[in-house]
Amino acid sequence: TYVCDGQEHPEPERVPPMPPIQTPALPAGARVSTMTNEVTYRAAWTGDQFVLTTRSTPTWDPPMPNLVPTTRTTRKTYSINSEGLLVVESLTTADSPANGAAQPPPTRTRNVYRKGP
Repeated sequence: TYVCDGQEHPEPERVPPMPPIQTPALPAGARVSTMTNEVTYRAAWTGDQFVLTTRSTPTWDPPMPNLVPTTRTTRKTYSINSEGLLVVESLTTADSPANGAAQPPPTRTRNVYRKGP
C-alpha cells in the first residue's frame, strides 16, 4: 500500500513477505560485508497517470573502500490507454557519485497489459 500524497515515504513491506535468504557456511576467518538498500518512494496522481518514484541507496557494513555507492531513481507511470489497456512506463537513472565515475545511460521500458479471458 502506498501513501499517495506526493511526499517521500519509506518503501512499504512486500506482500507476501520476501522469503528469508539462506546464508552459506563461511570458512573460518572470512570477512563478510552486508549490503542493505534504503528505499524511499513518492506516489501521486498527475492527470490520469499514477506516478510512483522510488529511490534506492545501497550501503555496506563494513564499508567497502573501493566501492562507491550509486543511488538509483526509478519513475514509473501507470495509465489506461484509449483501448482500455494498462500502460506502465519506467525510466531508471543512476545518480553521479562524488568521484565523477561514468554512469550507465538511463533505462527506459514500456509494458502494455491486457486483461485475460
